[in-house]
Amino acid sequence: MLRSLLVFCLVCVAAPAMAQEYKSKELADAARDWRQELIDGIPANKKQPNLVAGLRRAAEIEYQAKDYRAAVGRLRSAIANGADDGLVWLRLAQSELAAQDDHAMASAYTAYLKSTDPVERGAALFVIGRDYDRHDKQKEALAAFEAGLGFTRLSAIVERVEELRRLVAFRVTKVEVQAE
Repeated sequence: MLRSLLVFCLVCVAAPAMAQEYKSKELADAARDWRQELIDGIPANKKQPNLVAGLRRAAEIEYQAKDYRAAVGRLRSAIANGADDGLVWLRLAQSELAAQDDHAMASAYTAYLKSTDPVERGAALFVIGRDYDRHDKQKEALAAFEAGLGFTRLSAIVERVEELRRLVAFRVTKVEVQAE
């Protein structure tokens, strides 16, 4: 009994560490450039870190009210003023995705790299997958979703992964018509 409890605990702790690591050079470059652009948005001597908590609270209220563009603006301002953790990047990515902003994947990749919490890392990968899916890039979406499922489970994502597997497996690439 003690042995099985020990094995169960080991599996629970090791599972996130054994999750498939997601890497994309293209996204890494875009994320690095986007992060630097936001951080450099306010000169170092003009940053106001005391505003960060208020900006994050206001952004959360706007996100809940589905005012995604306003939430994006507040979160970008919070990052420019010194907020640079995985959670703020994740909320920015989610807001950008909802607002159909082109920076959603770069922000999500930054959140994925900065987060240590498996749920946050999985959610960041789901944002990347949804954005790829929105742009009809099924293979890339499938890879991001599957990597995200290694960190956390979401029934809607599991269903979409099954659909994408079928789409990718049976994709028509060329059609020839011959007339007699």
